[in-house]
Amino acid sequence: MSSTGTEHYSRIMLTLMKGGTKLTRRLVEKRVKDLSKNGGEDTIDEFLLKNKSLILEQKLGKNKQDVIFPQSGQTNLDYWDLCMFCSILEETCDLTHITKMYIKKLLKIRNKLCHLNDPTLETRKFDEYTEHMKCCFEHCLKEINDDKFTEEMNALVQSLATGPLSIDDTLKAVHKLYHLEWTYREELEKIGNGQDSTNGKIDTLIEEVGRLNSRLSSDASAGIPGIGIVIEVEKCSAEMKKEILDILEKNFNEAIEQKVPSLEEDLPNGALHTIRETVIQVFREFLIMGRHVTSVKQKCLLLTIKCTSVKSFLEMIRDYRTGDLSKQLSGIETAIKNLPGCGNVQLTNLIFKDEFMELMANLGISIFVLPYTSPRNITVFILLILC
Repeated sequence: MSSTGTEHYSRIMLTLMKGGTKLTRRLVEKRVKDLSKNGGEDTIDEFLLKNKSLILEQKLGKNKQDVIFPQSGQTNLDYWDLCMFCSILEETCDLTHITKMYIKKLLKIRNKLCHLNDPTLETRKFDEYTEHMKCCFEHCLKEINDDKFTEEMNALVQSLATGPLSIDDTLKAVHKLYHLEWTYREELEKIGNGQDSTNGKIDTLIEEVGRLNSRLSSDASAGIPGIGIVIEVEKCSAEMKKEILDILEKNFNEAIEQKVPSLEEDLPNGALHTIRETVIQVFREFLIMGRHVTSVKQKCLLLTIKCTSVKSFLEMIRDYRTGDLSKQLSGIETAIKNLPGCGNVQLTNLIFKDEFMELMANLGISIFVLPYTSPRNITVFILLILC
């Protein structure tokens, strides 16, 4: 490996993806058997069907739902990932509080790996994750209570901890982890059973900050962190999706850098020109609304938008929730449809819950240091964020 930090990351990741997935799968199989009634033994599909409404309430996403409930009627656990096994365990398998805690710990480690900027772990974090995973594995193995399986798991974990690392296995695990991270993240609008309560808190927060914002001095400003807006390209081939993302990335970057590209056209009917002009128009309209697109990356298409004030940020969140943000970006979709073979292409925009909540916490800190702000209002604002 290129460094100790990279090796630490690879060993933890492989242990989680290979060992953790195998472990949670066996625990699901064990709990399905234990929960079968009248001395019988439900199949996995029978168990899933009995709990279908509860599982669908978790809003795992259409791709994962199709894996759990395929049209054939028979799921294949070989296609399941760690998150799917953990979700089924938490919601339908009647686990003890302690067992649920360990399952959540595995997901928490997985989420932390997903959000690292670099694939490296310092020794302190490596030791911490190793110890946490050891406790999780040991507890789940006791629940499974299968000596042969315990031996297999211990051998696998030991080989991943001390044995040579395969580049092929590591790359596959990296790809799978990235895929999990992207497809399983929760959208701001899809945050489970507490949706109505959460929406109410966000509405109250918007109103409170609006009142707070009106009391700030005219020269007061806050450092509003940037938030990621994901634009997904749907209903086209993978090749066409990549081509569209390349075009959008190029045009947004040119708008950010204020470049004036040439008018050369590679496609008929001025399609590229129309897309470019539409992107520039969206970029400028966002600026008028106090939204500055600061960067663009091809994770689907990830726009980082930094608002110039608390008010403009909250208005953007409100626009997202009401669907107005989709309307503001609809011109880009219309322009893309001019490309050959793109008549059915659709664009959807997403804000993910984790990033939103982290930004709100940072936003609370930014506002807290502003001058001429009522302490009572700040207290209410912070409490709303933390509730």
